[in-house]
Amino acid sequence: NAYEAREAVFSRDANYYAIPYRNSPYLEVYRRTTGDTFTKLSATAYSDAGMATLGAQAIQFSPTGRYLAVGYVSTQITTTKVSIFTVNGNTLTRVTDFYPGNGTGAHSGVFNLEWSEDESLIFLGMTNVTSNETVIVLQFNKSNNALSVITRVATGVAYTNKVNANNYGDEVIYGGFTQ
Repeated sequence: NAYEAREAVFSRDANYYAIPYRNSPYLEVYRRTTGDTFTKLSATAYSDAGMATLGAQAIQFSPTGRYLAVGYVSTQITTTKVSIFTVNGNTLTRVTDFYPGNGTGAHSGVFNLEWSEDESLIFLGMTNVTSNETVIVLQFNKSNNALSVITRVATGVAYTNKVNANNYGDEVIYGGFTQ
């Protein structure tokens, strides 16, 4: 469609699915109501400054389906971000925004993200053409919905378009490239 969907993901229980877009509305989330019928959830309007250029790129429900993480791509270092939403019934609520580009180099996008099984870690596959820190591991504190950087990994590639971790979150693999 005209919104340019980037991908689509189901929650593990298949009761929700979400779609990130390049353009407004940037994010749509649907809930299964009966059988194969889904209803769109209402969400906080998403028209943040700087995001309109490239929009939402990566999206993933947490293992329990309680949280939804969304990664954005931007032409501005300061506006590349990860947003965490809570998913509860028909309500989608943004609880935090985190800007991973405050470290070394020019992070211009979150291209992939994955949750650890216990929902305490989020693994980001990033673009960083200056320092090659394209994998970032974030700690997610569920008691206050805060995100913080545990480590930044210089992978040797400028673009990490896929990152994945084992169920314990102690081993990470990635795929990427340099142009």
